[in-house]
Amino acid sequence: MFQKLKKHQFLFEELVPIACLVIFNTGLGLILSALQVFFRDMQYLWKVLTQLLMWCAKPVFI
Repeated sequence: MFQKLKKHQFLFEELVPIACLVIFNTGLGLILSALQVFFRDMQYLWKVLTQLLMWCAKPVFI
């Protein structure tokens, strides 16, 4: 796989999406931690939302 990709293709197809995901997840974590400081009930709401997302998500089998 890596032998066929040129250097610029590898950069845009592999590294840029990973960097975008890291930036997005860091921002989401910072926002949720800031909300946790001001709203103490956020931890209970977040537990319910993550469990709801788990049950509603379609399983992906590779």
